Amino acid sequence: MRDQSKQPQHQLIHEKVYDAILSGKYGYGNRLPTDGTLMRAYNVSRPTVARAMRGLEQKGVVTRRPGSGTFVSLAPRDELTRIGLLIPGLGDTEIFEPICGEIARLCTKRNFSLLWSDASSGSNEWNRSILLEQAQRYVDQRVTGVFFAPIEWDPELMGVNVKIAHKLRKAGIAVVLLDRDLEPFPNRSDFDLVGIDNFRSGYKQAQHLIDQGCSNIQYVALPYSAPTVDLRIKGYRSALRNASHKIQANSVHFGDPSDSTFIDSLVKTEPDGIICANDATAMALFKALDSSGFRIPDDGLLIGMDDSKYTDFLPTSLSTLRQPCREIGATAMEAMEKRIESPNCAPCNYTLDTELIVRESSRL
Repeated sequence: MRDQSKQPQHQLIHEKVYDAILSGKYGYGNRLPTDGTLMRAYNVSRPTVARAMRGLEQKGVVTRRPGSGTFVSLAPRDELTRIGLLIPGLGDTEIFEPICGEIARLCTKRNFSLLWSDASSGSNEWNRSILLEQAQRYVDQRVTGVFFAPIEWDPELMGVNVKIAHKLRKAGIAVVLLDRDLEPFPNRSDFDLVGIDNFRSGYKQAQHLIDQGCSNIQYVALPYSAPTVDLRIKGYRSALRNASHKIQANSVHFGDPSDSTFIDSLVKTEPDGIICANDATAMALFKALDSSGFRIPDDGLLIGMDDSKYTDFLPTSLSTLRQPCREIGATAMEAMEKRIESPNCAPCNYTLDTELIVRESSRL
């Protein structure tokens, strides 16, 4: 331990004030004790206090305002900027692995400290207390910002998303949403959002099947899908309306591909093209259709979304739209830095495009 009795007085004051800022005693924008107060507290001269404050100012920790005092400014990133990840089911959702990996790489490059919450769903049962506890942990750790992917699939928990985000914001923590918003379209939350252009992606899926000559294109998604799926469906419907050739009555099917009744109802529509909200749904649907005697691509074409590596296990390679995951991570990091630097600016949408990957499942 350093012997404080042998330290120069200005260095001692420097470290004491710095430690008080690090501990949160003086937060961003707070006014520090006056020079006179510090002179009396440490029994030193004004030049000694001025030298201590000058060192803190050079670090970017404080700002000296003549006639007003000394105020806490943006903290030095290498010691104070801690960023948290709150991604429900992180280990179960493939697209978030490269997104968070890129965020982690950039945090290291910028000397940010990245905190990974235990966001694995495990038993697939997310409950109110677990989600709120994770958010509260970040509040207690005084993180500067949190990347948050709102939970989906469970309608009882969707309201918790809003509570979590507002809990973080109330604590002065910058929030950047990943992949999906808190609110269903056309509503919009007041948080930054980074993800793909879901309307355009749904349009591109449908347009590809239209270009392949399909005229009865059905859409399949799991129940209680995220608002992103709603936007993809709107894009799908828009493409069908704009098709150059006649499209038969189409519909959206929300259901579980493992349910034989659901599969039977889908097959009865006699689709020649099927769009799935994501690759996970497409893989499950492919296997269920194959078991029912409906062959891809002979009886109908199939396209997914995400470009999951697990689609390699299918006997027929899956056409899909590839998400630019690393670019999403980089854009999210940029959004977080802007939000930290300008906490009161208007919320922004950062949308990236997807890439059509044509494989056997959608080739005639």
